[in-house]
Amino acid sequence: MWEKLLGSGVFARGSNPLTKTILGVSLIYGQFRAMAVVKGHIAGSWVFPGLVNTADDLRTALQEAIRATNFPGQLVSFLVEDTRLMHNYHLVPQMKQADLDRFLERIAIQEKATEGPVVWRYRRAHQAKERIGLLLDIWPQSLVNEFITVCEDLSLRPVHLLPLSAVFVDQVRMLATSTKKVLLLVTQMAGKVVFVVATGDGKPLFDRFLSSPKDEVLDPERIGREIIRSVLFAQQQLGKQITQVWVMGETEELSAERLQPYVELPILPSPMKPDPSYWIWVGVMLPATHSSNFIPWEVRTAPIRRVVSKFVVGMVVGLGCASITTGGLIEGLLVRERGISSALSPETQALVQEKRDWNLRYQTLADKQVWVKGVMDEEPSPVIGWFLGYLPDILPRGVTLTKVSLAVQEQGWGLELRGEASKDLRLSAKALAVFEQRLMESPYRVNITKSWRDTWVEQLRQGATSSDDQQGRPFLIEGQIL
Repeated sequence: MWEKLLGSGVFARGSNPLTKTILGVSLIYGQFRAMAVVKGHIAGSWVFPGLVNTADDLRTALQEAIRATNFPGQLVSFLVEDTRLMHNYHLVPQMKQADLDRFLERIAIQEKATEGPVVWRYRRAHQAKERIGLLLDIWPQSLVNEFITVCEDLSLRPVHLLPLSAVFVDQVRMLATSTKKVLLLVTQMAGKVVFVVATGDGKPLFDRFLSSPKDEVLDPERIGREIIRSVLFAQQQLGKQITQVWVMGETEELSAERLQPYVELPILPSPMKPDPSYWIWVGVMLPATHSSNFIPWEVRTAPIRRVVSKFVVGMVVGLGCASITTGGLIEGLLVRERGISSALSPETQALVQEKRDWNLRYQTLADKQVWVKGVMDEEPSPVIGWFLGYLPDILPRGVTLTKVSLAVQEQGWGLELRGEASKDLRLSAKALAVFEQRLMESPYRVNITKSWRDTWVEQLRQGATSSDDQQGRPFLIEGQIL
């Protein structure tokens, strides 16, 4: 049933489902499943007959999956659940980004499930009562290295390395009738019952997982108690009222009909009937900049940087050839000048002037060659292009940018955004607040040094207001991309 939604754009936040060619892989407690997506359509799927527990097992499984599905591309996306991975919800006081990073580093070391170095990713959840909700994922560094190394050995380009918890929250967007409603999604995956609380626009509040004992089935009464606990936590700790409970992927034990007697809120069955391949598809369609992605930025952008390097080298070679050709032409002109200068005095003067012109051109080419060498020695940072391409995705309706300035500073990139918002004070303030929050929560983690509010306060102190001649209310935001 869910395959009918392919191409509808329901899952494709930040990606184009009609053109994507990628191999989606789920590795759930050693069970390997692959799905080849070619230009947005499922071309084939395959399941490894054994368990994948080592890097060699992963290499073998990927090779056989590529052959079995006739996968023609290089991109690969991983969705992983394992006993070595930790996922926890934390409610922490508001703090500066640098302090938050140090705090999470300590938490990751304390909560890690294995020995050795770890890496961590986090998603910001709902903010309430001067506290920030965080969904923290902690992985062994060695496990991340294994996935990257195996992909390099097979000439594959890893786009995603996601925990299973990353795919659930986006399902709320399909179920909500209003972005302001708060919903509780209950589903079952990998032997766990998952409880996800989020707003209708897909912003998470928190999630919980209920594991069943081995070879035992969780009874509906216990699941009902966990639903009630989630409702009370949202109300008491976050000040949010859950209005509906949805059950996705009903089974004999986990169904709206069997859970309803234990919960006062209405419990509705989801029209979506997910299977293991469905969750692979959801993971594939997530953007590569997803905050839970464990593939480092350097690995994801390596192909782009290699292309830029080849282009610069090619340009240098081309200019070098042009310089040699120009030098030969000038030498020929000099020989010609010496041969006829004694007989043709007027023509000799013309050749002397032509020689000077060619010498000037040669010097210009030499200067360009020096400039290109400098470009090759120090590659220009692609941050500007990526950030400018990212801005339209987060710009709220009614906000227009008139100037975007990025300048290199000692500790990052200085950012200046000028533009106009709606002349309606309430609408423009709300839109600019959303825009500023998206900048701070974006993958670039912009540190706002001068808010649009500061600009408006200065304008009011100086007696300036938005006149009838202006199409909108001007604003200025300054910050740093660290």
